[in-house]
Order: sequence, then structure tokens, then C-alpha cells
Amino acid sequence: MKTNAAVNSLHSKLLIAAALLIPACWIYWEGLGYGFIEIDDGGQVYENPNVQALTLQNIWAIFTTPVVGMYQPLTTFINALLIALFGKTATALNTLGLLLHLANTVLYFLIAQHLFQDRTKGLLIALLLSVHPLMVESVMWISTLSTLWFTFFFLCAFWCYLQYIDQQALKLYALSVLYFFLGALCKVQIVPLVGVLILTDLLVRQTKSAHPTQFIKQFIKQFIKQWALEKLPFIIIAIAFLAVALFFRGGESGFPGYDYDPRLLFPAQLIWYPFKLLAPLQLGIQYDWPEHLWSLFTYLSYALMPLAVLTLWLFRHNKLFLFGSLFYLGNILLHTTPFTQFLGPYADRYAYLSSFGVWIALFSLLPSTLLNKTLWLFGLIIMGFALLAKQQRSTWQDTISVWSHNLSHQSATFSYGMRGALYFKQGLLPEAKADFQIVADNPDTRLDPAKYAYLYTQLGILVADENPEKAEDYFNKVIAYEKTAPTYGNLAMISLRLNKPEAAEQAYKTALTIDPNHLDSLNGLSNLYFTKQRFDDMIPLLSAIIELTPKDTMPLKKRAFIYAQQGNHQGAQQDVNQVIQQLKQQGLPTQDPMLMQIQRMIQTRLKP
Repeated sequence: MKTNAAVNSLHSKLLIAAALLIPACWIYWEGLGYGFIEIDDGGQVYENPNVQALTLQNIWAIFTTPVVGMYQPLTTFINALLIALFGKTATALNTLGLLLHLANTVLYFLIAQHLFQDRTKGLLIALLLSVHPLMVESVMWISTLSTLWFTFFFLCAFWCYLQYIDQQALKLYALSVLYFFLGALCKVQIVPLVGVLILTDLLVRQTKSAHPTQFIKQFIKQFIKQWALEKLPFIIIAIAFLAVALFFRGGESGFPGYDYDPRLLFPAQLIWYPFKLLAPLQLGIQYDWPEHLWSLFTYLSYALMPLAVLTLWLFRHNKLFLFGSLFYLGNILLHTTPFTQFLGPYADRYAYLSSFGVWIALFSLLPSTLLNKTLWLFGLIIMGFALLAKQQRSTWQDTISVWSHNLSHQSATFSYGMRGALYFKQGLLPEAKADFQIVADNPDTRLDPAKYAYLYTQLGILVADENPEKAEDYFNKVIAYEKTAPTYGNLAMISLRLNKPEAAEQAYKTALTIDPNHLDSLNGLSNLYFTKQRFDDMIPLLSAIIELTPKDTMPLKKRAFIYAQQGNHQGAQQDVNQVIQQLKQQGLPTQDPMLMQIQRMIQTRLKP
């Protein structure tokens, strides 16, 4: 029989598990039925040929090629496995995202409790991370499963290392190295774990001196003598995966090219995430690069830098404060402008792991006696965060909702362009036109040439009836980005509408120079020649159309008509016979008015 102590311990663990898991389930349960988001989910999953079938060839490709510019083979392999088991549905992947988030919540609790030797602080930190609105993007966006995976392995490796320090069991050390390796296969952003483990030595493996200078000296001496060799496998793995990631990713930048050095935003990036942890409002999938560097927020960030350094010095004896602060800094550093310049200066997903350090630092300053008196306040904060997170989760129900929510507080034309493309795809043409017009009036360099070519093409089509001159301007802009046969074909079409036959003829000819088999241009140019009665020029065009569309009888009828006009009775009769044969094969009546007219023309010209 179990003792009362064992029963109480079990009840306590069940209560803690319920407290940790139920809030996140309440927030995300309805989101399990959401579909794919048309932002990277296509490249990562539903349009990725390597994910669609779990073959040896595809598995090899998964582990030897990048996905949307990132090397994350284990994440992609697991996606492929789920697609193979459950079909090309987002539900299984959304469920995986929630399960990983729940697992990470438990690991946050275990680690925080171990570091503080305080169950209450561990529980509060884990709950704050579990229900925080900044976490929603990582949980709800299938493309960020790599973030959930690498965080899971990061925390597993960290937890095993902490246990290894306590128990000195080599199995735990080996597991820590293995988890680190698996996490690197999910996402290279796990590499700051190497620094965290060194910080852990500084935090947990006590030295004798309490004086900071002597403490550091003794730590370095002891680290080199006893602990440096332990880090060697981690360092080798980190260097190898950083090299692979750099090889696949290359030098990408999403900075719009404003007249300031984006690296000057570094202080603003450092304080943005702690600020959003305390005030998680106006969150979105895309944040604007500021057009001008020196805003109030930037001034504030620069003013806070000396204050942050002073705070670290004042609390230098509080090792958990130093640990948490450096944990945050080390994990956010790779996402700042000195290292990368992505589509925006901030992203919610970058806070998923790094914010753990912020909470550790803040709770290290909170005495347990004061904490016990203010538990009700933390309960209200957690409830408030959970409500905000649930609202934020609802914005992920589809891609248009994601961009619309983003535009409720961001003005970047990039978001308008992305939403406009979705409106156009769904046939919501007035909405698409409005969004495209905003982008056309305020160009955004983060939209690549292909997107601008698409945007101006659709705008030209949408305004062609009401404003053909504007449509012509749009089609000419397309040519600056994309010199293709369809582009020149569209320009020719609008030139005809503007009664510019010479311009239309030149555009059609250019299109056919690029692609001799461009059917729309062949048809358009042949129709133009017909109106000008340039029948000799029509014949080669119609012959090309007939070869490209052998089942279409209309080009044969047109050529038969031209032959009859030219007196080529034999050619006209051959085309007529071929049309009749095709109509019979298709089970259609052969008494065609146009055929009858052509036959009368042939017979009339044959009479003496």
C-alpha cells in the first residue's frame, strides 16, 4: 500500500501537471482544425515534393538540401512522416505543435524549479511562458515547428546536463550531447546552448571565492582544468552545423534600404522582446522596419543600454540574474541585425526560447516572501495573458486573417501585397485591387521582382476596362521586372484596346521571339493581321496554332478561308476535309455554317 506521503506526492504532481497543461490546451484546442498558412507552409510542407512521399530518394533529399533557405532535415522528415500517416492535412501538424508546446512547458517548469530550488517560481515561470501571446506564432504556424523542435531538444539537453552535474552519470552527459545533435538537425539556432552550458558551470559548479574578480579567475582555471573537455563535442557539433547553415542560407537581407545602417537598431531589438513580454499588445507576423532610425523607441533603447549594464553590475552577486540575462542575450543575438536582416527587425517566434532567460532574471529579484503575498497578482497576469493569447490564436484561422490582423497595427505595403494576392486568388477582385494599389503607390523593396511582376500584371488586368491607359502603364512596369511572352502579350492586348495596332504588332512579335509557341500571341497576331487583311502573314501563324492545338477545328477553318480567298483551292479543300473528319471523330454535326461558306467560295471560284 502506498504511504500517505506517496499519495500526497502523486496528487501534488497531478495538480502541477494539470496547472501546466490545461491553460495551453484551452488556448490552442480550437486551433487544431486550422489549415495551412500560405506563408512558407507551401515550401515546407504541401508544395514540398520531398514531403509528399516517404521514399528513400526523398529522405536523402531531405537530409542533403535546404527548405526555404534553412537546413532543418529532422523537422522536415517528421513533417513527411506525419503526411504519410495522416495525409496532406494541417490537423496532425497543428496537433504536433501543441504537444511540443506542452512538453516544452513541462521542461521549463523542471529546469526553473531546479535552478531556483523553488516549486512556486518554477510553476509561475512555466505558466507565463505557456500562455504568453508571444508564443502563439510558434505554436500555430506550421512553418515554425522547427522552433518548437529545437527548443524541445535544447531544454532536454540542458536538463540532462543539469542532472549530469548533480549525479556525474556519463549516460546523462551522452544524452545531453545526443539531444543537442538532434536539435541542430531541427534548426541551427540551438547553438547558443554551448554558451548556456558554460554559464551553467559558472552558476552551479561553485568556486570558493565570493569576490567577483577572484570568482572569475578561479572559474576559468577550474573550467580549463576540469570542464573544457566536456564542451568539446558540443563545440564540434555547433561549428559543423553553423557551416552547413551558412552554406545553404547564403547572404540574404530583407532590409528595405533606408538611409541608415540597420545594425544601429541592435539596442532596440534587445529591449523589444522584454518590452513585449510585459506588454504583449499589437503582435503580428510581420513588423515594419522603421523608415527613420531615431524614433522615441530607439532613443529609449539607447538610453537603457547603460542602465542595463549598470544593473548587471549592481546585481553581479545574484548569479541567477546574471544567468538569466546572459541566457536571453545569447539566444536572441543570432536574430539581431549584426547577424541577420530578415523581412522585419523583430519576430514573435524569436522570443519562444530566449524569453525564458528574461523570466529567470526577473524572478531572481523577487524574494519568496513577497512572491507568496502576491500570488493572486500573478494569477491575474497569467489569466490576462491567456485571454490575449486566445485572441491572438484566432487570428491564425487563415492566411487572410493573419495579414489583416497584421495590418491593424502595421502599415508595411509588404503585408498589403501578400494579402492582395490572396484576395485575387479567391476571386475577391475589388479587395485585391485596393491592396495592390497601395503597394503600387508605395513600393516595398522587400517584395521581390517576381511578386512585383505578378502585382502589376493583376492590376493591369483589373483596371483594363475602366482605365486602359493605366493598364498600359502597369504592363510596361511588368516588363521592367519580367520579360516574358505573356507579359508582352498583355501589353499587346491593351495596345489594341487603345487603338495602337503598330504597338500591338510589335509587342506580339517580341512575345513570339521569346516563345514561338505562345498561343495567345499567335492568336492575337493572327487576328490583328486578319483585320488588316494581311492574309499572307496569317498563314504561318495559323499553321503554328494548328500544330499546337490539333483538336481545335477553328484554326483549320480560318486557314481554309484564307486559302479560299487566295485561290488556293486544293489547300482550302484539304483543310475543310480535315475539319469534317475531326467533327465526325468528336461526334459533332458536319453541317457547319462556316464550312458551308468556305465550300461555296471554293465552288464559285472553280466555275469557268
